[in-house]
Amino acid sequence: MLPAIVLPAIVRPAIVRPLSCARYRAPVTRLSGLEAELVRPDGPALLEEWFSPLSAVLEADWPDDPGWLLHERAAMLDQPGVRAYVLGVARLADVVAGCFQVRTELRDNLDAADIEIWVDPAWQHRGVGRALLEAAEQIARDRGRHVLSGTSESPLGSPETGRRDCFARAAGYEPVLAEARRELDVPVDPELLCALASEAHVRASGYRLVSWEGSCPREWAAGRVRAAAGMSTDIPSGGLEVEPESWDVARLRQHEHVVEAMDRATMAVAAISPDGELAGYSEIGVPRAAPLVAYQLDTYVVPAHRGHRLGTLLKVANLRRLVERFPATRRVVTTNAASNEPMIRVNERLGYRLTGTATVWQKRLGRGACR
Repeated sequence: MLPAIVLPAIVRPAIVRPLSCARYRAPVTRLSGLEAELVRPDGPALLEEWFSPLSAVLEADWPDDPGWLLHERAAMLDQPGVRAYVLGVARLADVVAGCFQVRTELRDNLDAADIEIWVDPAWQHRGVGRALLEAAEQIARDRGRHVLSGTSESPLGSPETGRRDCFARAAGYEPVLAEARRELDVPVDPELLCALASEAHVRASGYRLVSWEGSCPREWAAGRVRAAAGMSTDIPSGGLEVEPESWDVARLRQHEHVVEAMDRATMAVAAISPDGELAGYSEIGVPRAAPLVAYQLDTYVVPAHRGHRLGTLLKVANLRRLVERFPATRRVVTTNAASNEPMIRVNERLGYRLTGTATVWQKRLGRGACR
């Protein structure tokens, strides 16, 4: 999935005015020179306004990528009992100059909130980002959340990297995890895939692969749920304060429903151990409306089954299926923790090239007044 982005802003006097939202109400608040308001998640026109700055940033950073699509972000808002969202926009001269999103988990990590701040490049350096961040932090506090996180991502060598880092640090956020974005041109050379698969099979004797598109078959759902729970804590998280996620089949089905509502196809391959257990899985998401770029999602191998080159086998198999099912796809994008050396080695052998860097930021709010 594409990460949240914290954008730079130079503070100028501003007014932030939170208004009513479908699931959240806040009093009129004056912060420091523009007007910001919450938007209703069920209002298509307002959602389009909210989405505009986000889209503008992605187009500036990654002009060759379709990026997030409006209907994808809209579908993500419908996760009752699992996640809650509050959306807001900032207006300057009656133009939506920026937007924010505050995401809170409802089943685990109950002290945490994830914040996205997006400022249209045409309106940066006017205090928009600072005002939006202050409004988002207040919403997080009002919801009882005190551990805030956000992610900044920039193309490799972009001057925006330093600006976004400075903005996050000035707001009191600390870097807790370095990440890297890589891209793979597809189709991959069939001879390379064959060589990698043959090499991996030597270590993976006794394992077999199963695949599906869309919902996980019932016979593998329990294993898929256990792997999802493990994925939430086993992947490198640096200094990020994160608790294990609570997964069950109902949550898996709700997640799959949201992905389908986003109109994304999920290509999945799983490794089954000799004793019939799901030992690992790998997923690729393909936006049906814009299949040019696909996204490598989770790849996870259960700890007891590591060391058998299952990660390589899973990725090779899924890339082959991707080409068969979506011949229009030309690139696959993935993001890994910079410290996740085993997965990075697999990706680089497949031909992934480094195209961007990212930082996960974290801030702990005090229990007193927010401002």
